[in-house]
Amino acid sequence: MNSSRKVSVIGAGAVGSQVAFSLMLSKLAQEIVLVDVNAEKAKGEAVDLAHGTPLVAPMKISHADFSLIKDSDIILYAAGVGRKPGETRLDLVNKNLSILKTTLPKIEEYAPNSILVIIANPVDILTYATLKLSNFPPNRVIGSGTVIDSNRLRYYIGDYLKINPSNVEAHIVGEHGASAVPLWSDAKIQGFNIDEFAKNLGYEFDDSIKQNLVDQTKNSPAEVIKGKGATNFAIAVSATEIVRAILNNESTLLPVSTYIDGAYGINDVCLSLPTLLDNTGVKSVFNVEMNEQELKDLKSSAEALSKVISDIF
Repeated sequence: MNSSRKVSVIGAGAVGSQVAFSLMLSKLAQEIVLVDVNAEKAKGEAVDLAHGTPLVAPMKISHADFSLIKDSDIILYAAGVGRKPGETRLDLVNKNLSILKTTLPKIEEYAPNSILVIIANPVDILTYATLKLSNFPPNRVIGSGTVIDSNRLRYYIGDYLKINPSNVEAHIVGEHGASAVPLWSDAKIQGFNIDEFAKNLGYEFDDSIKQNLVDQTKNSPAEVIKGKGATNFAIAVSATEIVRAILNNESTLLPVSTYIDGAYGINDVCLSLPTLLDNTGVKSVFNVEMNEQELKDLKSSAEALSKVISDIF
């Protein structure tokens, strides 16, 4: 890890530019680099961000071609086309895989020692493809995964129970997409069993309520895309938390997408499980307790991703 705390963002569109903005506000990086196929777009975003630094913290914000990402501690990969109304994340496979194939050699050339955080969708597939198409080791290739899904679920639980969502401990694992799996068996409110907590507050919290909360979690991105064309604020904050864990060497547990080969009987796929992150990238994947149905659903999620992978490789 370099002492410069340098983070480069590949792709300066709706997501990449917001990620850079969130990073600037976080004061985590001393240097932020924006790279985009549209050089004028990257320049415009970088200059606009730079104008805000006097009110935030001293930092260098640059824009240029790929050569400027040299010595980056972290590369945040947000290049690609966004999801349109009616499209699933998996519909984007061929479009964004093609862009990844042209971009990865440049990242390897200029920043071979960096940690790659894949944000572009379908994130699990692109994380896997990055490993297969490059020489980066598994610990240094991380997908943003279900960090954002878990945060959405925490929000909806907090909204339903009328409590601060930061008190909610709830994870979603598996695919960042339709087959994502909520771990209700491990959900808590500040360490207390969530079912008992809801009961004590006088709230119904049966399976139908839980399913409604999961449906809200899974359907809300489509509503956001319908309304504003892209989801970018929440993913920017989620990506910043991943950067924080790495740059600050926190050993923080986050449900990111990593290479799984053997855990839970799942092989050769990238999906999300609670994972310890430090300044080496992936420190270890946490062996989380699941009930029988959750484990079955996780394996089904892995199978859905494996099917797409087998069609590509």
